[in-house]
Order: sequence, then structure tokens, then C-alpha cells
Amino acid sequence: MKVIVARSTARFDNVWAQLYVAEDFAFDQQNYDLRKKYPPDGVNGEEFAETYKKQTPEERAEEFATDMVIKEGAHQLESVVITEIEDDKYQEYEVKFLSQSTGCVETATVDNLYDIVQGLKHDDVENNIVYERFEIMEDHVLTVSVDKKIVYDNTEAVKQDVLKELGFDETQEAKA
Repeated sequence: MKVIVARSTARFDNVWAQLYVAEDFAFDQQNYDLRKKYPPDGVNGEEFAETYKKQTPEERAEEFATDMVIKEGAHQLESVVITEIEDDKYQEYEVKFLSQSTGCVETATVDNLYDIVQGLKHDDVENNIVYERFEIMEDHVLTVSVDKKIVYDNTEAVKQDVLKELGFDETQEAKA
């Protein structure tokens, strides 16, 4: 499977990766018109739009990836490539979590593409997905599943934490 990988000089969050699907980077007339009408300062809109039109889907993907890692010029680009990775290591995870910001149970789909690109142990779901992507934002992960099969279940612990936050303590209930 093909992926786009871009790296920047940022201290944190310096790698960006996304599956490369050529159709996603095909010529788009609306994008062309917007580039023509609203070019960056000091750039000729006609030339900016024509450059876009002449690009291959790979070049458009590389331009997009570059924009993602330099964060509007805040960082310098180190590299951007479209490369192949092994399909058998790629997985999509469905994560159910108690959102800190909304207070509701939400579901998100994440993949381990970043872990593969970084060379991390791809089966360490608990560390790579639960802690690094959700717990760090103070969300409480309930379950993580792959193809509807649960690979991580923390439902009971989260339930107990929520009950304690609401003032229900097991030790007080046992005394009563």
C-alpha cells in the first residue's frame, strides 16, 4: 500500500503520514479556481493555478503533505515521499472513549500508520493508541477494537473513576 510521509524540523509532531489514494489528488476545478482567485501574497494567481493544473497527483500529494508539516511556515520541511509499506501491518482501530471536552462517550477511527512509519512496535495498542492519542488529551478510553473484535477493554476502570468523580465511593457503600 502506498503512503505519503512528510517530516519537518518541528520538535514534536514532526512526522505526518496518510494513505496515498491517487483519486484524492486528482485535478479539481474548484481548487484551480480558488488558487487563481486567491493566490498567496506576491504570487500571480494565473501562474499559481496553472502550476496546480500541470501537477501530477503525486506532486499534489507531496505539496499537501508539505503544507501539513510546515504548519504555515512555522517549521522547515525535511523530506516528503510517497512510499510503499507492508499491508499486513496496517490496521484500523475503532476507539470508544469518554471525551473530556464533551463529557459524552464518542467513537473515533484511528490507524497505526504513524506507528509503522516511525518504526514503533505495531501491536502495542495500549501504549501507541490509548495513551499517546487519547489519554494524553485526558479522554478516558473504554474499548479499542479491530474488525469488531475488542483488543483493549478498560470499561470497568473508567466506570469506577466516573463513579468516584460523582461522589460514589466503594468504601462508603460497603459501610452502609
